[in-house]
Amino acid sequence: MSDEIRQGTLEKLNDELLDSPSSSALSARKPLEISLSAKSLEIIPGEQMARLEVKVVNQGDRRASFQVDVSAAGGGTTIAPPWYDLSPEVSSLKPPGDITYFQIAILD
Repeated sequence: MSDEIRQGTLEKLNDELLDSPSSSALSARKPLEISLSAKSLEIIPGEQMARLEVKVVNQGDRRASFQVDVSAAGGGTTIAPPWYDLSPEVSSLKPPGDITYFQIAILD
């Protein structure tokens, strides 16, 4: 994943959160801090799987749950599942300041 794609993804996530109907009372502070464990992944099909960790910090002023959506650029719906494993699938309801670590394994 290139730095441009990573930054664009993070900006899009934060923009969507700030544009949501419940965000009108939010200050300029972003409600989620999102970081990735790697800037890029090298995947060789049929060999070793690649792993990525997504760290999400609830910086809002209320409890929140969230999930990660994994898609392959250019793959559309032609990629047969299961090509990745995600754990956990959805975070539990997290209080302000709490952290969820999502583990993504690219299988094929």
